Amino acid sequence: MVNHKNIELAQVKVIKIALQKGRKYDNLAKNYGDYLKKLRAEKNLNDYIKIVTVKMFSNEE
Repeated sequence: MVNHKNIELAQVKVIKIALQKGRKYDNLAKNYGDYLKKLRAEKNLNDYIKIVTVKMFSNEE
């Protein structure tokens, strides 16, 4: 099962790679940084992940 730590580590990896790639990916790094801040600010992380996942993929089975 995926938990908040797995998602946080994946976001950090995306940010690092985007920053290494240069200015073309600055916006991507900023967006993922914002996602990471929101994730870290939540008190009940796993419930937050479930809510966001349902919002993003509500029509998929």
